[in-house]
Amino acid sequence: MLNDVADHRGFAATLASLARPGARIVLAFNNPYSSVVREHIVDYFANGAMGVYGGMSAQGVKAHYYHRTLEEYLDAFLGVGLRLAKLADVPDRPARRWLLPAHCRFPLFMVLAFDRP
Repeated sequence: MLNDVADHRGFAATLASLARPGARIVLAFNNPYSSVVREHIVDYFANGAMGVYGGMSAQGVKAHYYHRTLEEYLDAFLGVGLRLAKLADVPDRPARRWLLPAHCRFPLFMVLAFDRP
């Protein structure tokens, strides 16, 4: 869902302001590196570039998302006083032949967990 938020810095600030001390905030989103691997964008460092959800587009739904680097996301949440507790790459099913060679695996999905000190 983090990819769908236009103002990720404002979103981070809002979550931090609402979280009580000791709270954990868990966010799931498409792995930023996968945007390039899946050819949704061509420049990984183009923060704010609009990507297109491929599966939804194939069904006739033109759904876009905001691409940001992992550094950009981390800076937004760490910058509002949250502490990174966990970064998890969620393994995808065995390689999709249209995406990577059969012997390759790549995390298309990521989870970040932050604690509010």
